[in-house]
Amino acid sequence: MIDPHNSTVEYLLKETATRVEKYASSGNESARADALNQCLKLTRALEKPKDAVLKLSLSPVLFVAVKIGHNLGIFQILVKSGPATAKEMAAAQNADLALVDRILRTLASIGYVQERGAELYAPSPLSYELTQRATIGMMDSLFREWQPAITRGPEFLQITGYQNPEDPWAGPFQQAYETKDAVWEWLEKRPEELARFNPFMEGVRENRQHWVDWFPMQEQVLNGSSGSYDQPLLIDLGGGRGHDIAYFAARFPDVPGRLILEDISPVIDDTQKLDPKIERFKHDLLTPQPINGARVYYMKWVLHDWSDEKCRVILGHIAAAMKKGYSKLLIEEFVLPNTDAQLLPIMFDMMVMVAGPGMERTRSQWTKLLKSSGLEVKNFWVPNGDSSGFIEVELA
Repeated sequence: MIDPHNSTVEYLLKETATRVEKYASSGNESARADALNQCLKLTRALEKPKDAVLKLSLSPVLFVAVKIGHNLGIFQILVKSGPATAKEMAAAQNADLALVDRILRTLASIGYVQERGAELYAPSPLSYELTQRATIGMMDSLFREWQPAITRGPEFLQITGYQNPEDPWAGPFQQAYETKDAVWEWLEKRPEELARFNPFMEGVRENRQHWVDWFPMQEQVLNGSSGSYDQPLLIDLGGGRGHDIAYFAARFPDVPGRLILEDISPVIDDTQKLDPKIERFKHDLLTPQPINGARVYYMKWVLHDWSDEKCRVILGHIAAAMKKGYSKLLIEEFVLPNTDAQLLPIMFDMMVMVAGPGMERTRSQWTKLLKSSGLEVKNFWVPNGDSSGFIEVELA
C-alpha cells in the first residue's frame, strides 16, 4: 500500500509546487536542486512501475540518438540557422530522410530539439549546449570509452563475488578492453582517446560554481601565506589542462606565490593555452610529491577515482610534503549525505566504480580515510545545490 503521508501523488504534487515556488522566488541553487529532486519523485509516483523499468532498460537508445544527432550536425544547423525541416537537415549530410526524421522525433521527445510543426524543428536549450566543445567532448568520451566498461559492470561483480572493486589494474574497464593497464596508463598510450577525455573532464567541471567564488580564500588561505613570490602558493594536483588553477590565477592576479599545475606527462603535453605564470610540472600522484611546503595542495575529483588503499598512498605522499601548521590540503569532491543523496553524485559513484575503480564518499568515510593517512579534517564546506563539497585538511 502506498503511504499516504509521503508517497501519494497528491502529497508529492503539493510538495513539488512548494519547492518550485521557493526556487522561483529565490533563484537559490540549493532550492533549484531541491525542486528538481522533488520533481523526480513526482515523476516516479506517476509512472507505472513496469513502464519505469522498461524505459530505464531502453534508455541507452536515447544516448545513441543524441550521439547520432550530433554526428549528423543537427544541433549545429539549428543553432546556426534557426528552424529547419527534416528534409533540409538530411540533405546537409546526404542522409536518408526517413532515418533523420526518426532521430529528430526521438530528440524532440526528450527536449533536445523543439517541434514547430510536421517535420519542422527548432533549437532548444539542450541544442545550444550540444554545440559547446567541452560538452561535446564529455559526450563523446562517455559514449566511446566508458560505455563498454559500464555495461561490463554487472558481469564483473558477479564473477568477483560482489566485492567492492579496489584493484585499478583489474576491474570492469580492464575486462571490457582486455587490458592489464590501469585507466590512466591506458589513456597515456592512446592520444585520440586522451584528447576526448580531457574535454570530458573540463565539461563535467563546467557550469558549476567555482570554489574560489564561494570559499573564504582570503581568510583561510591568503592571510596565512608566506607572501613570498618564490614560495609555492597553490599546487593543482592532477589538475588536467589547468582549468581550475587558471581560474584561480584570473581571480587573484596579484597574489604573491608560485602557481603550479601537476599531472601526468601526456596531459601536460596536451595543455595548449595557460597563463605563463602557471608552472607546468609532470608528476604521477602515486610517487612522492617533489614540491615541499606549499601553502595549498589542491585536488579536484582525483581521489574518487581510487580505492581507499591507493588514496592512502597518494595522501601519504602529500602529507610528507606538507609543512605542519602552514600547509593545507583542499579536496574538492562530492560529500555524500547519509540519506537522500542527489542523483548526479550517485551516478558518478557508479561511474567511477567501473572505471577507477573508485568511489564517492560520505562525510564519515572521508574523515576515516584522511585520519588513516595522518591528516585531520578542519572543516567540510558544502555549497548549495548538487555541486562538489570542499574538504579543508591539515596535518594531524
